[in-house]
Amino acid sequence: MQKAMKRMVVVAVLLALLVAVPALAQPARSRGDYKQFELNTDGRAWIVDGVMQMRVVQGGRMKVSGLGWIDVNPEDEVEVHISDEAPGKAHIWIGSDGWLDWRKVSVESIYINGVLVAENTQIEKANFKVDVSSIHSTVEIRVLRSPSGWTQFTFNGTTIINGNDDSEIRVVGVRPTTSTPLNIDLSSSEYAIGAAATAYINGAEVPELGSPLSLVGLALAASLLAVVGRAVKARDRVVEGL
Repeated sequence: MQKAMKRMVVVAVLLALLVAVPALAQPARSRGDYKQFELNTDGRAWIVDGVMQMRVVQGGRMKVSGLGWIDVNPEDEVEVHISDEAPGKAHIWIGSDGWLDWRKVSVESIYINGVLVAENTQIEKANFKVDVSSIHSTVEIRVLRSPSGWTQFTFNGTTIINGNDDSEIRVVGVRPTTSTPLNIDLSSSEYAIGAAATAYINGAEVPELGSPLSLVGLALAASLLAVVGRAVKARDRVVEGL
């Protein structure tokens, strides 16, 4: 009986290690490790705020309230501090190929090659092409707790929320990638799809989900340890009765 229990303990420990070691070996999330997200709500309040820096690869123009048209040339470094909200009128699109199409986006500031060209204004329209891989973004989408409403939020392929909800949602480091376009539409809906560094629900970071194999291993290890524990207690009762 003792040999059988020892074997079960060994198996349980090995299964626990099977679960723990891969988790410990996971590398820290790097700056380039972006997750796809989709966020859609009905009647909820959003704040979209943060800085997006981009390098232009094909020139175009942007029309800025109070200034008119501004030319944007290849190799220009454009930095925009977005400060908008929903309900609103903003439409922000950057394709996975880098084509940018912005309309009625409220901003705190616009810099081109380090020079301030506008502040506390609105980009009425902008069209040019940027290098997606060069984008640096601190842009954050925040859905406020009030008012509540229907909410659908998917992050890294997992549906986090689907139904009426009043959670505060923060999607951080919003941007496109070469495989995922960025689309934030506050003009006719409250909708966004793109990539992000991470996300938070009521202040808690959305966790990386374990694989099904890890979950099965954890369950088996827990079950075996429980069996061993019961067997040890039964043996102790037999010994006490002798």
